[in-house]
Amino acid sequence: MGVPISDLLGRSRQGERFFVGSVSSRPGKAHRSLLGRGLVVVQVALSLILLVGAGLFVRTLVNLQRVDPGFNTQNLLLFEIQPSLIGYKDEKLRQLYPQLSERLESVPGVQAVTFSRMALLSQNIHSSSIYLREALNATPDAEGSIPESGEAYRHVVRENFLDAIGIPLLAGRTLSAQDNSNSPKVTVVNQTFANKFFPNQNAIGRRFTYDPKKPDDIEIVGICRDAKYSSQREDVPPTMYTSFRQERIGALSAAIFEVRTAGDPSAMVASVRDAVRQVDPNLPVLNVKTQVEQANEILRMERLFAKLVTLFALLAQQLAAIGLFGVLAYTVEQRSREFGVRIALGASPINVLGLVMNSAGRVIGAGVALGLVLAAALGQTVNAFLFGVRPIDPLTFGAVTVVLIVTALVAMAAPAMRAARVDPVVAFRSE
Repeated sequence: MGVPISDLLGRSRQGERFFVGSVSSRPGKAHRSLLGRGLVVVQVALSLILLVGAGLFVRTLVNLQRVDPGFNTQNLLLFEIQPSLIGYKDEKLRQLYPQLSERLESVPGVQAVTFSRMALLSQNIHSSSIYLREALNATPDAEGSIPESGEAYRHVVRENFLDAIGIPLLAGRTLSAQDNSNSPKVTVVNQTFANKFFPNQNAIGRRFTYDPKKPDDIEIVGICRDAKYSSQREDVPPTMYTSFRQERIGALSAAIFEVRTAGDPSAMVASVRDAVRQVDPNLPVLNVKTQVEQANEILRMERLFAKLVTLFALLAQQLAAIGLFGVLAYTVEQRSREFGVRIALGASPINVLGLVMNSAGRVIGAGVALGLVLAAALGQTVNAFLFGVRPIDPLTFGAVTVVLIVTALVAMAAPAMRAARVDPVVAFRSE
């Protein structure tokens, strides 16, 4: 039996008045609704903070991976030997390294072999104080010492190190086999070294010393391109490359061999091990890895931070979406009679849809606003861990806000559509 439209409208008007009055008379439900909305605001803010953090750490990782190290990291195999542990010392130790290098160079697929006291991008450093007696016309004190001019990183290497690693020589000459313990001490320095200690001057031929009481006994014979020393994050330090032949042999009681290969360096591991055994079967080959793997090891903490924060951010995003969906679904259920009255009085489904979206939008807006403020504060606290990205990065903040809004729209869709499809008759009969 049909319901007269006048009766329906009359009931609707009465129902509308009853609904409005009943909201204020049921503070428990209003309190629960307010609490639910507050929780959604907090969830949205938390997810935005974590998403911003994830974005900053991911961009930091990408920037570090894109850093130009200043040398060719491709097709380079590294391994370590510690001959002093099995009895090598003095002249026998000094002869071992060239002998092993020559044997490795004869392996098919090997293009160049060199060695150094430590690997580049390994977070290891070897530094020395620099004294410029002649260049600064420094006045010695009563003991004959002069003030320190600064500090530089040292890299004890085979004479072909720059060529094998791929660090271009910019001026002068590189090291040679003739630079030995019987010849004058020489070194090749990088651009940063030359600019720091000999600004606006030609550093080739200039001298310095490691000892404040000695005359300048080390000559700069070459200048090479800047290359990262210990990590991708640090600025290029003043660096000097000195020949192992002019160093005390104890400086190379252990060494890192760098083997440049024509193809995949990982495929050469067995051949390299076999070549070492042919020189000395008791000599262990340690820490075999490619230079790319060595560089990636330095970024393991950045990679871990990026993964963990991203995981927590995605979890928080999903929780915020679920919370928003739950609050909206509950609100639509509680207001279904109101929506039925509005539709019965002539409101279109679009009007009802807009009403729900507007209500949810205020919650989302409050959460986003709170999250942006807190994320900006968080960015300042983690600034020391960032690289190549500002703590308040517009791109990251903008992208995260868009992602969060899209997520919220998806979460709102089902409850909002349900509100727009409320049947007035069904809504009234449910009361």
